[in-house]
Amino acid sequence: MANATPPVLALDPRFGPLAQLSERLTGLDISRVLVNLVDLAEPSVLPFLADQFHVMGHHGWGAAADDDARRALIKSAIELHRYKGTPWAVKQALTTVGLEHFTLIEHPADAHWAEFDLEISVIDRPLTEAVDQQITQMIEMYKPQRSHLRRLQVSVGSVEMIHAACLLFSGDIVTVQPYKNTEFPTATAMRCIGIGMHVSDVLTIYPRMS
Repeated sequence: MANATPPVLALDPRFGPLAQLSERLTGLDISRVLVNLVDLAEPSVLPFLADQFHVMGHHGWGAAADDDARRALIKSAIELHRYKGTPWAVKQALTTVGLEHFTLIEHPADAHWAEFDLEISVIDRPLTEAVDQQITQMIEMYKPQRSHLRRLQVSVGSVEMIHAACLLFSGDIVTVQPYKNTEFPTATAMRCIGIGMHVSDVLTIYPRMS
């Protein structure tokens, strides 16, 4: 980067200090000011970008699981608003915030022609009542105005191995009376007799479907 102060002015005593300051511009990290490069922006800048592209609140910000999902939401904001009010926008919004495991059922059996069902599997992320409400509100934002969400089924799953253990303690007191032979002297040493039992069970726990 060239100096901000021309060499002619740099020789002037009044502009010499300004020329020296301009030399520092070449060493500045300008990546921090390139906020529209969403992948390079600091996490603290993301809420401001989301507000600029109008994806805060119910438009997906609340349903995003992490910063990667928030960055993807910001980058998809223009396209989401362009197709807002279509089934595609609902699918794209769910995929963008990390809820890519879903089934959108349009015109389900025994339903009104404007009703639809949605089944979502939340994989390896916590599901709270607040997150469930945010998902519902996001769907309302992007669905067609003529359409009505009849049924939303959200299930929780995991691709990791889940270890569940069950421990049972059980014991008995057994008194063993040894046969006493009167013809031979009995030993005076203390006799210890133990009985052990090991029981192993496999317990599979399935989450309760709401």
